[in-house]
Amino acid sequence: MHNGRIVGNFCKAALAAILLTAQIAVFAADPVVSPQTEPPKQAAPAAKDAAPISAAKESAVAKDDLALKSRGATVKVDSEQEPGCAEKVIDGIIAGEKDFSNCWAASLEKGHAHWIEVYLPKPEVVDRVLIHFADPAVHPVWFEGFVMPEGSDKWEEVFGIVGYKDPHSFEGVIQPQPITGFRMLIYESASDAVPNATQVSEIELFPPKK
Repeated sequence: MHNGRIVGNFCKAALAAILLTAQIAVFAADPVVSPQTEPPKQAAPAAKDAAPISAAKESAVAKDDLALKSRGATVKVDSEQEPGCAEKVIDGIIAGEKDFSNCWAASLEKGHAHWIEVYLPKPEVVDRVLIHFADPAVHPVWFEGFVMPEGSDKWEEVFGIVGYKDPHSFEGVIQPQPITGFRMLIYESASDAVPNATQVSEIELFPPKK
């Protein structure tokens, strides 16, 4: 009996040692990560509309646009809502869908007809004109386009539009010829609330494609 108690006690001690060893092994296999060694959290992906402000608001004209101030083009208008805004028609920047500030806006004190003229530094063969509007609420709906042929000082009509619906832009194909200028004459715009208002963001003149 005495020897049996010794054996029993020994077995209990051995079992306790085994359990303790197992607990130590589990603890070692699952170390605690301190705040200093915790991997940095990844930043949340940017929203699709979180583009740079300039990209979200505006876009650039085509590379072959001839009606650019940087290429020597000049502009005249009947009136301006803000001094100098006419030059925005030839600055190469098209107003965005939510920011209409990059545009020519006619004076609200002057009624239609409004006009804008773009002059090229030298005669260029042009066969297409692309006009970008700004605020859709005041886009031109009744307007005409004219060109000044090389060697002439008179405007020749190349298109006339009535009841135009697209509030964003107008593209006109014209007979290819060397010209020194383009004129847009606006008789009416879309707004009934502000009947004198009209806006044009950019006028592009293109040579025939080669």
